[in-house]
Amino acid sequence: MLLDDVLDVLAALKERIQIHRQDLQANETRTRMALVDPLLQALGWDTTDPAQVRPEHSVKASKDKVDYALLGPDQHPAIFLEAKKLGEPLESHIEQMVRYANMEGIAYAGLTNGDHWVFYDVFAPRPLDERRMLSVAITQDDLAKCTLKLLLLWRSNLNSQPPEKANSPVLRVTSDPPPDPPAPPPDLLDPPPDPPPVGDWIPLSEFKKGEGRPASIRFPNGETHSIVYWNEILVQTVNWLVTHNLLTLENVPVSSGKGRHIVHSQPLHPAGNEFRSRREIRGLWVELHQSADATLQYAKMLMEHCNQDLDQTYLQKSS
Repeated sequence: MLLDDVLDVLAALKERIQIHRQDLQANETRTRMALVDPLLQALGWDTTDPAQVRPEHSVKASKDKVDYALLGPDQHPAIFLEAKKLGEPLESHIEQMVRYANMEGIAYAGLTNGDHWVFYDVFAPRPLDERRMLSVAITQDDLAKCTLKLLLLWRSNLNSQPPEKANSPVLRVTSDPPPDPPAPPPDLLDPPPDPPPVGDWIPLSEFKKGEGRPASIRFPNGETHSIVYWNEILVQTVNWLVTHNLLTLENVPVSSGKGRHIVHSQPLHPAGNEFRSRREIRGLWVELHQSADATLQYAKMLMEHCNQDLDQTYLQKSS
């Protein structure tokens, strides 16, 4: 049984940390072999199988590598996981790890020193601290509670979209997401609210890169999301359009007109080359490898493609 297996492994790792702490604190490789790999294997990740786990994965947008790329059913990374040596604090590495995942369009990022494990939803429209989905310490927390929380990293759960936060046992083993509740047709959406206050808010039609990186985006129905990185403008735009049945399988692909797709039902451009930095949003794929200028242009194109008024969508200038 999965729960018993994970609990047994955690108990063994806790004892291993207590007995061999000094040796494992010496370097990262020992920590990975003795603590990280065994727990990943207990959670369904065969670290010896290149179809499931890709060690030392190169980050395309930089010269760096991440220790583990845990692969989804499409052989594309579903999560980046960085390992540090036992005892090394994780806090100073979190922002960099999330940034790597963001650049590659990877939805989830995790860090561990073999004892402490943290896990983040990269594109959640919230401050970084509020994007943390998991934080456990094997030597400090109750092992039964650790077991339930770590099911978030269970391979069958992670392959669902999105993964369930494991406050209670997760039983779903299919990679298919549960069906979304039907969204109201566009003509039944709430009428647009009054425009936001003038000043920091600028209509999408008028916003330019020179205004600085936006802090939030506000859609025609008043729905507002915070933004940390430029490409989150595209993520939030596609998510809003899909949520309200304005962007569907029937009206994609949406092309940039430069031999590239912005959104498609599969992560492929017209010539068959894969999206360089991609994110799946409710069955549609968005290409996130764009400059800031292109991101703004493509967000405008998507809204116009779905017959939305750019003057009713606003970006808030960051302070």
